[in-house]
Amino acid sequence: MIVLKMLLAAIAFVLLIGPLNAHANIIYNWTGDCQGIAPVFNTGCTGQATLHVVTTDAYIPGQVFFGDTPHVLLEALYSDSTLTFDLGIQWPSSGESFLLPASQPGDGFFSLTAQTFKSNAQGVWQFEGETQEFPGCFRPGGPDSFCTYKAIGVNRVFTRVPIPPPSCCSEGDSQVWSSIAVAGLVRAPRALGRGPRGLRSTTCIRATRRHANASMDSTPGSGGSAPTVRCSRLGAQRPAST
Repeated sequence: MIVLKMLLAAIAFVLLIGPLNAHANIIYNWTGDCQGIAPVFNTGCTGQATLHVVTTDAYIPGQVFFGDTPHVLLEALYSDSTLTFDLGIQWPSSGESFLLPASQPGDGFFSLTAQTFKSNAQGVWQFEGETQEFPGCFRPGGPDSFCTYKAIGVNRVFTRVPIPPPSCCSEGDSQVWSSIAVAGLVRAPRALGRGPRGLRSTTCIRATRRHANASMDSTPGSGGSAPTVRCSRLGAQRPAST
């Protein structure tokens, strides 16, 4: 009985708090075709560049978000054939603003102190800024300066990843099931034999059958009375069937 009550209590607790914590992150995947070497920088990429972005549900697509308070940007990883740059790691210390489109086509950008990513509604994009070391990097301040990189391209596409459906149930369903679970806590003692129904009745039925079988095996005409079985909490006696 204690185990059942604890199980029902746990189910009720999980269902009640489930809808309150049902927050889904916002995910975007971006792709763009590289256009080769960027002028002056003498750097660039081939093939396709990608950007993977994850924000909390506090971000509103189509609106510019400034700074990092509250902490909204969770991931922002740019990658092409030349290098991979983690904008998300840099964001808490040097992030300024970012925008993700609410619909297609739409503008999107990330602006940091030393890096920028821009992708406009016409399909033109570029990534530029100070980066880690890579072969042939451009050093505008001489051999001891930071590597600077620029990639350019066209045919950019922002795709918002659909949010999967809940694995359990909706908020309304959770409230219904939590009510059932709570009701089960109240009715658990009755279901476990503390009322006129439940396990006690099952035991009575089994005992009745045993006594009935015993009476059938007794010698006919012995004149013995049929055995009786106590079948209820109130002490009622029922003769076993012969």
